[in-house]
Amino acid sequence: MLPLSTRLFNKIIYDKLRCYSTLKTSKKWKSVVGLEIHAQIASNSKLFSGAKNSFIEPINTAVALLDASIPGTLPVLNRGCVEAGVKTALALSCNVNKISMFDRKHYFYADLPAGYQITQQRAPLASNGSLTFPVFTPGTKPYYKSVRLHQLQLEQDSGKSLHDEHLRIIRGVAQAVDYEIERQISVKENGGKIVNETRSWDATTRTTIVMRDKEVVQDYRFMPEPNLPPLHLNMCGDEQKNDLVNVDFISKSLPILPQQMRDDLVAKYKLNEETSQILVNHQILLKYFYDIINDGNIKTRSTRSVAVFLINDLLKFCHKQDIEIENIKMTSQQIGELFDMKEKSEVNQHLVSLIFNEMLESSKSPSEIAKDKNWTQITDDAEIERICNETLMTESGKKITKVYKSGKKKVLFALIGEIMKRYDNKIDAAKVAKILQNLLEK
Repeated sequence: MLPLSTRLFNKIIYDKLRCYSTLKTSKKWKSVVGLEIHAQIASNSKLFSGAKNSFIEPINTAVALLDASIPGTLPVLNRGCVEAGVKTALALSCNVNKISMFDRKHYFYADLPAGYQITQQRAPLASNGSLTFPVFTPGTKPYYKSVRLHQLQLEQDSGKSLHDEHLRIIRGVAQAVDYEIERQISVKENGGKIVNETRSWDATTRTTIVMRDKEVVQDYRFMPEPNLPPLHLNMCGDEQKNDLVNVDFISKSLPILPQQMRDDLVAKYKLNEETSQILVNHQILLKYFYDIINDGNIKTRSTRSVAVFLINDLLKFCHKQDIEIENIKMTSQQIGELFDMKEKSEVNQHLVSLIFNEMLESSKSPSEIAKDKNWTQITDDAEIERICNETLMTESGKKITKVYKSGKKKVLFALIGEIMKRYDNKIDAAKVAKILQNLLEK
């Protein structure tokens, strides 16, 4: 189990990322929420043209003749995008279709000069997938849930646009869904009919508001795309079909997926599921973990202790400083050395944070920084006992001692805090607590 401070820190992280439903489970009604997810393929060029695929380009610069719908131009399917689509489908346990087709979806939009979008409505690239994922709620044991994926399709988006449906924070999504579930149950139980419509979430009134009516079904006039033939895939690695995208080859070349990474951390390195989840969610943190525990010079590092240090010290430091962990320039050797210093009680968490802050701008080693700044903690038992005795002899110390001996043991923390403050947190708090308690019990 993670230390209390780590668990509390994890709760802070998850509270920022997670959104919770506050509704009580209904035995009579079952809510079903569907998601339509758009993901931009990390390709150099667009799906059907040779124009540069870059979101940050100035308006009307990454535009090919096809994108501008110049008469006589034809779409050419990007092979790399098909391979990325197949890879995604396999990762999501979808059934990849040997033959898929493209369709035209007709509608007017500012970034769609052709008046239609090339998509895959009738015969998509893949279908019937599923994703199983862990759900972590602070204070409870993780559990797994699964979602079904109806289909995965390739489609173009000629330009870029921003859609703001007034869901400005993740928690707003949960609140809007909860409200809609209650509203629709109320409508049904009062004999009403659910109207197809788009609604916006008003955070002030905590209600949803009608934006546009969808009761009249929009006619997209789907039709086969005449300028693109059916997309055929090589399903079994047949060398006679080298011109086709090879599904078998892509399947064998898939990287290790997140769930496999988590399972490996749990089985091989004896980490708990929550810790493995955090490491996998931050790939740079995972790289630090492997580098530090696989350091050939030091083989005595505890895998659990390294993981806790990375989460409870490094990641926590980055969150407090509002720094993306991917942007820090610290090396695995520097972080590993600082971990060793903390394990030897040369520094505590407060000093670790100070040293991390220096390491953002300095190429010095942690030990050099600690020496230059006099950032090492007092660990000598005799010296700590002298400090404790000195504190107990002060006026406030005598008062606290009297209260402690009357049975109010929690005042011990006041003494510890006083000592830590006087010595700028450069003293071993655990030893201070133990020695103080021994002295007070005499």
